[in-house]
Amino acid sequence: MIKTKEDLRKTAKEQLSRHSASLKTKSEEISRKLNSIISKSLDSSRSAIKIFTFLPLKREVDIKKLNKWLIDNPKIEMYLPEKVKNAWKITRESSSELKSNEIFENLREANFMSDDIAIIPGLLFSTKGDRLGRGGGTYDRYLKSCTCIKIGICFDFQLINTIPTESHDEKVDFVIIG
Repeated sequence: MIKTKEDLRKTAKEQLSRHSASLKTKSEEISRKLNSIISKSLDSSRSAIKIFTFLPLKREVDIKKLNKWLIDNPKIEMYLPEKVKNAWKITRESSSELKSNEIFENLREANFMSDDIAIIPGLLFSTKGDRLGRGGGTYDRYLKSCTCIKIGICFDFQLINTIPTESHDEKVDFVIIG
């Protein structure tokens, strides 16, 4: 029996609750992998790269230390979502005072290029790069117009074989698990 997106979301949230003790270690492993990928990209890219990231919600992969490294690196322009007057915009961060913990609408103004990177959270990912989020479609709207490298991140138990998709669902280029 194929599960619906809502069934999968419910199951994923239950699994996150059951695994809460190991999430910190798994988050650190994922952050190390991301750091390695970004460092290699810095070595081979133009003078600076743009990274879109996020501030994790409870039980998402905790990448706050990675975000701090991104801000402190002079070869990286880091972007985060910010809600301003009931509209979403993307803000270039240059301070360790990370203020946003919301999701966003789009990144068109940031002019991301093909060797820039977007780090994308999700409740579940498939082995084919399909993503199941919280159900609002905001990441799908962004991914549709994004030409950069799209990296999904999740815990190992959040990677499954298949996720039911709809015409508006967008894929990530690859998934990093921990």
